[in-house]
Amino acid sequence: SNDQFQNVVMQSPYYLTRAETVDAAVDFVLDTRTDLYGPGSRRLIQIKVSDKLTGIVKKTTTFNYSYFQSNYNPWASYLNSLFYSLPSPLTTIGYLGCSNSRLRLDSVNINASTYQPPYRFSYNSVVPDKYSYSQDHWGYYNGANNQSNGYSFTHLIPFSGIGGVQNLIPADVLSISSIGFTRDCDSSLMQAMVLNNLVYPTGGSTSFTYEPHQSSTASTAHVTGGGLRVKTIRNYESGN
Repeated sequence: SNDQFQNVVMQSPYYLTRAETVDAAVDFVLDTRTDLYGPGSRRLIQIKVSDKLTGIVKKTTTFNYSYFQSNYNPWASYLNSLFYSLPSPLTTIGYLGCSNSRLRLDSVNINASTYQPPYRFSYNSVVPDKYSYSQDHWGYYNGANNQSNGYSFTHLIPFSGIGGVQNLIPADVLSISSIGFTRDCDSSLMQAMVLNNLVYPTGGSTSFTYEPHQSSTASTAHVTGGGLRVKTIRNYESGN
């Protein structure tokens, strides 16, 4: 595809739904999802372990989901201006309808013979649009207004910052108005949607804090970016 013509391939993946031994079976229960478009999109909602000789379900693991939802969508007019080559039965309206959401695992229930509370997950609340041009060199969100002058892919070429072309490229080849602002890392915004906290069935919890990688291109040139790493892990007892 190019800047105006988007060729969309309809995927039809194969999913594992059952594994068996002589006396046991493991079933993988799937359901549809709305953040990925097409009839082949699935999410795993349950794993069941059964005794084949008695038919009794020995253990069930249930996955509970919702969606990260972005309400900021300045790219709607741009996306609507493109020409889409969609195989039947896909439609442009349906394809664009999933542009603001991403599947999110909220909790996991693991139950054997008795019920126990779920494992619960919470995440960073920053949710960029899927089509945001506000991204650093490594694809993480940086909040930069790179699409201010348009939405062509050249706006992912930065004017300033690390790798910035500034005035190195002649204006008659690539004008300033057709490129973005910066692809530098933002150490806070790059944590969009990352896992912040895990609560255990016992009531205890684990929290995570992150920081960007640091590197250098020369003895005096330090670079922030290249993804996130875990900085601290803190464990808490129930009630703390």
